[in-house]
Amino acid sequence: STEDITGFFFFFPEEYALLETVGEITCVATYTDEDGNPYRDGFSVTVAAKTLLRIEITVPPYKTDYVPGEEYDYEGLVVTAFYDNETDEEVTELCEIVPAEGSLTGEPGEVSVAVSFTNGDVTKDATFDLEVLAIDHIEVTTYPTKQDYYPGEHMDYSGIVVTAYYENGKEEVVTS
Repeated sequence: STEDITGFFFFFPEEYALLETVGEITCVATYTDEDGNPYRDGFSVTVAAKTLLRIEITVPPYKTDYVPGEEYDYEGLVVTAFYDNETDEEVTELCEIVPAEGSLTGEPGEVSVAVSFTNGDVTKDATFDLEVLAIDHIEVTTYPTKQDYYPGEHMDYSGIVVTAYYENGKEEVVTS
């Protein structure tokens, strides 16, 4: 006779275990009958390496407009890797970014930023653009608090506000 005793088995690895090791894994089922007699049987499964299909810039950095001489800041950037096993993961910290954060920007115009990520022997790339804005003009929008002086006094610029106006219509306080 036969009896289904599946519910009384102990499995190794446990059901829904995270299989992270690539290669063949032996699975063992163990059953002990009511007389204390142990029984074992097993089988093997193959864990295949996942293959990187592509990466995407899923969230651009917070700051995308710069002025000449300002340093790049990629805070907020999120890069996601997509694999052939229909999984994905955030890999921003593992990416190479060119130009690197902190590099000085160049002349006004569009700057293409290249992002690459390698998984095993597969490397994928993505790009996003930043804009180096051209200043149209600057303006002292608030005068210094002290404007009347006597001979021999030191100049005091406290309270002054200088605003830059860019070609794209953006304006920004640039006093510092």
